[in-house]
Amino acid sequence: MYVLKLFLRVVFVFFISSHTVFAQNYELKCVAEKALKEKKLLLISVVSENCYFCKKMDKDVFSNKRVIKKIHKQYERIAIIAGVESIPNFLHVEAYPTNFLIDPKTFNIIDEYVGYIGAKDFLELLDMVYKLEMSHKNVEND
Repeated sequence: MYVLKLFLRVVFVFFISSHTVFAQNYELKCVAEKALKEKKLLLISVVSENCYFCKKMDKDVFSNKRVIKKIHKQYERIAIIAGVESIPNFLHVEAYPTNFLIDPKTFNIIDEYVGYIGAKDFLELLDMVYKLEMSHKNVEND
């Protein structure tokens, strides 16, 4: 009886965890499709709950009105809390915060930024990457 209960628990945990990964992959796919339709890039921010610089970046950068406007115009953003939510396999995170700029069609990482970045520098990076990426796409379509 003990073995049967243990087996059922393992199956239940596997089902729940695989369902969670599926749900997150589904969400990522939906956000990517929206980004493609709106000619935007993906911005995936991976943070940790206990990370001082993650909280600082959230307060100083992601709450900045100019940054919010820029992201809304050029990107679809997903924030992932490491340890709480699973991180997609194609993202290799070594420190927090890490921000990935991603092509929504191919899921190729265009660029990644590890650590705290101030609002002014982050705005410049977002704008530069977006303009370069869109100019490449326009050249490919011609």
